[in-house]
Amino acid sequence: KAPIDNPTFTGTVSASKFTSGDASFNGRVDICGNFYAQYPSASIPSDAIDLTADINVNTLTIGKGGGNISTNSAFGSYVLVDNTTGGENNNAFGYLALRYNTSGNGNNAFGRSALFVNTTGNNNNAFGLYALRYNTTGNENNAFGRNALWTNQTGNYNSAFGHYALFTNNASYNSAFGHQALRNNTSGYCNSSVGYYALYNNSVGYFNNSFGYQAVMANTSGINNNGVGSFAIQNNTTGNNNNAFGHNTGSTNTTGSSNTYLGHEANANANNYSNSTALGASSQITASNQIVLGTASEVVYVPGWVNVVGNVTASSHPTSSDYRIKDYITSLSDCSFTIDNLRPVTYQNKLTDKPDIGLIAH
Repeated sequence: KAPIDNPTFTGTVSASKFTSGDASFNGRVDICGNFYAQYPSASIPSDAIDLTADINVNTLTIGKGGGNISTNSAFGSYVLVDNTTGGENNNAFGYLALRYNTSGNGNNAFGRSALFVNTTGNNNNAFGLYALRYNTTGNENNAFGRNALWTNQTGNYNSAFGHYALFTNNASYNSAFGHQALRNNTSGYCNSSVGYYALYNNSVGYFNNSFGYQAVMANTSGINNNGVGSFAIQNNTTGNNNNAFGHNTGSTNTTGSSNTYLGHEANANANNYSNSTALGASSQITASNQIVLGTASEVVYVPGWVNVVGNVTASSHPTSSDYRIKDYITSLSDCSFTIDNLRPVTYQNKLTDKPDIGLIAH
C-alpha cells in the first residue's frame, strides 16, 4: 500500500489496490481490487477522477462504447462495441446489447442481446432478454418482453409488449400486446392484437384487429377481420371481413367471409357461411346470405312500421277472427279459397288503430 499524489497515466494501469489523491487516466484502467479516492473533506470534487476512456470493471464495460461518442451510454459486456462516429444517442445496458450497432441513432437496449445485431436502425427500444435481437435496419420499433420482435430485421413501426409477442415478425405497422400475441406473424402488416394468444397464428393476414383472450387466434391469411371478446372468431383461418363482438362469437367460422356476430356466443352452425349476420345472445346463423335476430324463444317487437320490399315468408301468422276488434271490413277480392267458413278480409284494427288483414267468422 503506497499513497500516490498527483499521478498521470497514459497507458494501461492495473492494480490490486489503488489509493490516490488526484489521478488522471488517458488510457485503459483495469481495477481488480479496491479503488479509493481520499480527500480531507466530506465531499469529493466532481473532477476527482478524470477518465477519458471507457473502463472495464470485472469484464463489464462502463462508458460510451465504440466511437467514444458523448451522447452514448454503454453498461455491460461487449455493448456498443462496433459503434462508429455515426451512431449517436444510444443506450445499451446488458450483455451484448447493441453489440454490432455501427451508425444507428437513438436506440435503447436493456437486456441480454437486446438489439444485438442492429447496425443502422434508428429510434428502436428493446427491453428484455433477446428483444429485437435480429433487428438490423428496422426503425422505430418497440419491444418489451423476452424475445419480443425477436426475428424482426427490416420491419418498421412495430410495437410488441409481452413474452414472444411478434416473435417472427418482419413486417411493419403491427401492434401486439399480450403473451405471444401475433407470435407467428411474418409479413402481415397493420394488425393489432391485445390479449393472450391474440392473432397468434397470423402470418400474412393484414388489417386484422383482435382484442381478447385468444381472439382471432387461428387466423393465418384472413384480412380485415375484427374480433372483440374472448375467443371471438377464434378459429377463423382464411375468412375475410368478419366482425365478432362478444364472448365466443363466431368461433365456428373458419373460411366464411363478410359475417357479423353481435352478442354473447352469437355463432353459426357451420364454418363456411358468408354474408350473414347473427344479432343477439346465442343467435345462430344457419345459411349464407341470412340475418338472424335473436333465438326461437324470443319475441321481436317493432314499435313502428316494417316496410318490406321483397317477400315475407312465415311459418305461422296468428290473427283473430273476432269481428268486434274490426272496423271498415272489406272482403278480399279474387279470393278463390275458403277456410271453414272464415272469410278473408281487410279491416281497421281497433286495438292498434292501423289497417290489417285477416279472417272473420261472420
